[in-house]
Amino acid sequence: MASNIALPLRNVFAGPPPQARPRETPIEALDTAIVRPACTAAFTAVAGPGAGVLLAKVVADLAFYVPVIGVQELRARIERSSTPAPGNAPAGR
Repeated sequence: MASNIALPLRNVFAGPPPQARPRETPIEALDTAIVRPACTAAFTAVAGPGAGVLLAKVVADLAFYVPVIGVQELRARIERSSTPAPGNAPAGR
């Protein structure tokens, strides 16, 4: 009975297969390697370890998410403008 339970649990904790995992984008790599460590170092030096880490997280999140959301909204706007409205679609044969 225990072996029947162990296999599904092993699959749950292993996560998705490698081909299903999203790839890290260059902006994520830049965020992880440069922006977050720089924010952490700067803000902990200025505000101390407690408040500095909290401030660093907020600033790093803003530095990451504001451009990402902006690009996503821009792509959606471009996609909407290039798709004809239902009433303006050319008549088919």
